[in-house]
Amino acid sequence: MSRCKDGGVKQALIIGGGREPMGKFDSSFQLLETGYFEKMKIGIAGHPEGSPDISVSDLEKAMIDKKPYADYIVTQWLMDPQPIIDFISKQSVPVHVGITGPLKISSLIKFANIVGAKNSLNFLKSNFSKALDLLKPKDPNDLIGKVKSHTDFFHIYTFGGLKETNKWLKENSYV
Repeated sequence: MSRCKDGGVKQALIIGGGREPMGKFDSSFQLLETGYFEKMKIGIAGHPEGSPDISVSDLEKAMIDKKPYADYIVTQWLMDPQPIIDFISKQSVPVHVGITGPLKISSLIKFANIVGAKNSLNFLKSNFSKALDLLKPKDPNDLIGKVKSHTDFFHIYTFGGLKETNKWLKENSYV
């Protein structure tokens, strides 16, 4: 950790957990408790739609435990704005909304299953015409527009590739 601080790292997104811990830490809270990240700006994970491997009560407890360390929260990516808006309204630190850069439906479904964004998949199924639009590369401008009045912070997941995401950022004057 000292190599990071000596190298000038000033900010860290501390995420963790999962079904099978790898190593001596089994949660991001344990990492935060070490003191390794003191004097750094700290981001923690937020799950507006829950997590496939962590109960709702455990997620709520983890948020309470981690908030004293947190400068901001980065959410999992979602497509339905309402869970995001509801989540933001309950937080005491800034929320950076996780969004995908442009991507195709096949990539979207693959990553939704991995991260447990089940409600976003259900949203697609119940809005089939919108799902058809996703057969071509899609940008997240619609979602940004719907949650922009609740936050100015966004975290972009580049599931569709760095090149496509960078192009979209430049075309939309986000860079």
